Amino acid sequence: SRILDSLRRQRRLIESLKHVLHFPDSANLWIGGAAIAAVRRARQKRVSVILSSAMPASTHVVGALVSHATGLPWVADFRDPWIGSRYRSIGRIRGRIEDRFERMIVNRATVITAVSPHLAASLAARHPRARIEVVENAFDPASWEAIPNESPAGFHLCYTGTLYGGQRSPSPFFAAVAALQAEGDPVAGCVHFHFYGADSHIAEAEARRYGIAAQVSC
Repeated sequence: SRILDSLRRQRRLIESLKHVLHFPDSANLWIGGAAIAAVRRARQKRVSVILSSAMPASTHVVGALVSHATGLPWVADFRDPWIGSRYRSIGRIRGRIEDRFERMIVNRATVITAVSPHLAASLAARHPRARIEVVENAFDPASWEAIPNESPAGFHLCYTGTLYGGQRSPSPFFAAVAALQAEGDPVAGCVHFHFYGADSHIAEAEARRYGIAAQVSC
């Protein structure tokens, strides 16, 4: 019992230190070197605009620093929200500090872009005087013109990103494939899942639970 209590205290201490040292995130030690390298490159090449894409939020800190050092316009692209994400739990005090810091940094951007109208609306509420544009995920149909339109031998789903410790789950898809297998439907054997991310092991565990581990790669 004493050993467990000691381990719990150590874990709480480590988490508290992370909140202090990892600001705005664990990529913060990369900011200085990245900013210096980007300023040097901008002065060597004919650069017309600075673009940073987050997350992690440290990329926007780099963008702001490089824009300030070079005088070039800066586009701050948001793939995910910095403040208000339901996948992050940072505490009330840290939340207030980071909220103020985000406003100070992002308000320097010439243009803010967001991957969805919902995210753009959230950013507009936080930065009412900013110019905000929506640039959704898309593809160029011309890129596919030379590719033969053949009947597929299988169906592949690819997920690139994080599962947030299980807050995002592929279980509904796995359950559907398992149900098709139970019915003897040949379609079940044609489906394959590919996961690319730091916590993709969560998908592996779920695949084993549904008996379709052979059709999942991480």
